[in-house]
This record gives sequence, structure tokens and C-alpha cells, in this order.
Amino acid sequence: MLVKVSLPNFNCLFYYYVTACPPPPPQVLRIRHLEIRSLKSIAYYSAGMTFLWTCAPVVIALASFATFVLSSPDNVLDANTAFVSLTLFNILRVPMNLLPILLVYLVSSVKLRNCSYIWLVSHRRLARTQTSH
Repeated sequence: MLVKVSLPNFNCLFYYYVTACPPPPPQVLRIRHLEIRSLKSIAYYSAGMTFLWTCAPVVIALASFATFVLSSPDNVLDANTAFVSLTLFNILRVPMNLLPILLVYLVSSVKLRNCSYIWLVSHRRLARTQTSH
């Protein structure tokens, strides 16, 4: 229902934009092109990282099983060892998924601390210049 009501309004706005508004200058078009290119690269990077973080537990489990079996001829991968290991890997999955979020918060806190330091220094500098006049 909402689409049925809003679509004619969008058509009207688009028609007004095409007929009444002048075309944007080339500088704006260049900036839009750069913005679209950077947004596209960010989207590809984000998709790649999501794929890697989704595949990481499976790859880690397979690598651990391969290391266990290939490290010694005495190591045999039976059902008991495999299921206990898979259970432990599933327990570790949540902390592994929280690791990137923790890194983002850590970087944000460092940036916030640096911004507050810059604000404090500029505020003191401004206070000194105001008192010296």
C-alpha cells in the first residue's frame, strides 16, 4: 500500500528534478563518482570479511583435525575425539565472533581519547589567547 501511494509522488519529484533543476557541475559529479567507488570498495571489503569470519570456525576445526592426525601416526581421529573437539570449537565460536567488535570498540576509544586530547589542548590554547588580550 505504501509503495502504491508513494511511487507517483517519487515520479513527480523526479520529473521536477529533471525539468527544473540544472545539471550538477562536473566537480559534484566527480565527487559522486569517487564516493560511489569508495562505497563499492567498502562493500566488497565488508562482504569479504564477513565471509572470512563465517568460514573461520570451519577452517580452524579442519586445520586442527588435520594437524592432530598428521602430527603423529599414533593419533587416530575417532568419534569421541572429533565430537569433543567440535563441541569445544563451538564454545569458542562466540568469543571469536566478538573479537572484531572488541577491536572496533578499542579503536573507537583510542580515537575518542585522541579527539578529547586535541579538544583540551585547543581549548587551553584558546583560553590563553583570550586572557592575554
